[in-house]
Amino acid sequence: MTLCGDSLYVYSTEWSWITNKNTITYAIVDTKTKRVVSRNFIRDGTDKTIQIPYGVAVNLDTREIFVTDAKDYVTPGTPNCFDPDGKKKWSVTTDDIPAHIAFTYQKLRPLE
Repeated sequence: MTLCGDSLYVYSTEWSWITNKNTITYAIVDTKTKRVVSRNFIRDGTDKTIQIPYGVAVNLDTREIFVTDAKDYVTPGTPNCFDPDGKKKWSVTTDDIPAHIAFTYQKLRPLE
C-alpha cells in the first residue's frame, strides 16, 4: 500500500482453492472518512494482465500510479505505469520480482 494525500492505494490477492486462481483487487481508501472510494483504480481493463501484484507507488507530483507484477516469481517482472485516471501509460520488463519504487525530485546526472 502507499499513501498519496488522503488516499491510500492498496491491492489484495486472494487465492481460491475452489477456482484455483487469484482474485485481485485494487482499491483506494479515503483515510479521513475511512471509506473505500474506488474498488479498482486501474480503469482500462489492463489490471487483468497483472498476474501477481507485488508493489504499488504513486508519484506525488504527477499522481501517476505504479504497480509492479512479480509474474510467477521466477520469470522477469513488469512495472506498470498508469495515469491518474487509471489508464495504462507504459510498462517495461525488469529482472525477477520488481517490488520497490523510488522517485527522485532532483535532476539526475549521468555517470562519469
